[in-house]
Amino acid sequence: MTGSGISGSLIANELSRRSQGFNKSVVMLEARSLASGATGRNGGHIKPDCYKNFAAFQRRYGSEAAESLCRFELDNMKESVSFIEQQGLAGAVDLVETHSVDFFMTQKAWDDAQESLKLYAEAGGDLSEIKAFDKAEAEEKYRASGVFGAVTYPACSLWPYKLAVAVIQKAVDSGLQLFTHTPALEVTSATERRWQVRTNRGIVLCDAVFHATNGYASHLLPELTRKVVPVKGNVVAIEPSKEFAARPLGHTAGIQWGEDFDYMIQRPTDGKPLIYGGGDLHHHRRLLGPIGDADDSTTTPEIISALLQFPVKHFQQWGETSNARYTWSGVMGFTADGFPLVGEVPGRPGQFISAGYTGHGMARAVLTIRALMQQYFGEAVDSRVPQLYFDIANRLQNKDDEWENMLDEAYDTSLLAKL
Repeated sequence: MTGSGISGSLIANELSRRSQGFNKSVVMLEARSLASGATGRNGGHIKPDCYKNFAAFQRRYGSEAAESLCRFELDNMKESVSFIEQQGLAGAVDLVETHSVDFFMTQKAWDDAQESLKLYAEAGGDLSEIKAFDKAEAEEKYRASGVFGAVTYPACSLWPYKLAVAVIQKAVDSGLQLFTHTPALEVTSATERRWQVRTNRGIVLCDAVFHATNGYASHLLPELTRKVVPVKGNVVAIEPSKEFAARPLGHTAGIQWGEDFDYMIQRPTDGKPLIYGGGDLHHHRRLLGPIGDADDSTTTPEIISALLQFPVKHFQQWGETSNARYTWSGVMGFTADGFPLVGEVPGRPGQFISAGYTGHGMARAVLTIRALMQQYFGEAVDSRVPQLYFDIANRLQNKDDEWENMLDEAYDTSLLAKL
């Protein structure tokens, strides 16, 4: 497989485990260092979308499918915790079972959330672990200011880099052959085996290829150009103020602006920094700015500045300044409908993909990869995993004019030249 993030690590673990004693070789190719892509750089959320997008899902897919999509992410969170605990990794990856708080920063965002909650309840959705708070309640309970309301629900946090590395180590123990700093350059048909993967260190002959490079998927699968699009995300580790060092956040957070959202956790150790990511609305091109940006070696100054100012403006008793311990970026893979492409690649028998998680991979990966492995081995696929994830051929053929127009504008070089 190509890629060593959450998808690649889970695929490698399952293939290596199942291949023991069958004279099968499992090879992982990583272009850079281990887990150096988006998984190793994200904020550490397993944050299910268990209500917020229900209204949008309902309009697009109907009530039953929408409820199933929301329920799946709660199921995936529980299965993720079970997997981590069964592997004996809870302590090693700093797993924290908690709840997340969505803070709504505009009246419209809050109104939309309440409407989604109402529709979700009417459709039979389980609201037993989801609670809503009005402005006064939210600000008092969560030391927030300038919010219009809040919604809480179960969530987890962890250190995703440690998770990917630990899972890959288990795969290596089961026979995985790992090659870092070995980019896959091309996948072509082979005579001796089904496929050959050309790398900077030679050729790998194989019967199956698993593409797990997310935002970089179109490098080896050019038909995914404009289908899985790289999008840069910025993150800052903020030194906690004295108040928030003494009384850290007891939850993770989603900062909901309506057009976009940010995310935040406070690390349980290491001085308890706030890991805060997002801020795309502060790009000088707003949401268009990060689209197509596949360079994770730099950050965007205006976004980092805005992220640093958030706790000053919106956390009571924070203080007048925020200081960054670290800043960094990562490259996500976005799709037109917001869902990953999972399964066999159309027209390429024996090539499989898990990519396009749209910045939401940790909330979907464990059950999704398990289902992909079930498909590969000819087993019954877990019905909880949305079938639309696997409907790659139809989704690639669908033309989304809004998506195409957005990409045209984002990639408009004449417009960029004027900025």
